Amino acid sequence: MENILLNQLYCIKGVSPRIAQELLGSHTNMHEFITDMLSTRDSVQWLIARCTPKLGRPAALRVVEALAGPSVLDYSRFRDRIDAVPGISTAKAADLASRFRDADELCKALRSDESAPKPVGRAGALAKVSRLAARGLVIEFLGEEGLE
Repeated sequence: MENILLNQLYCIKGVSPRIAQELLGSHTNMHEFITDMLSTRDSVQWLIARCTPKLGRPAALRVVEALAGPSVLDYSRFRDRIDAVPGISTAKAADLASRFRDADELCKALRSDESAPKPVGRAGALAKVSRLAARGLVIEFLGEEGLE
């Protein structure tokens, strides 16, 4: 049974036999493995943390998509979108993504949070980042019209 599970993981691009073994760990069936993977908010990061040598993020994304479907990747894509804003660190992106359920919730906060009168000020207060990074966050999630 374990060989079948290992082969299922190994068939995913970017997953070596050693990484497949580390991912599987003590799990004896795929249902148990997927249940544990989905029990965390960030399934991709859960997979990456389980491996030495490190499983690359693109391969981890493929594993999650292959085993649980593309909708499970919504949180990771949301976090990656924040992380892509210049001036926002990976740690800040993870913090913001954990505080807001999705992009719609973040957009609502950028439009209406009482921490500042305008979206850029709100973004700076919510993310605790520079004005330039806050401006980038507003453009990414509200578009140029968010700057007005």
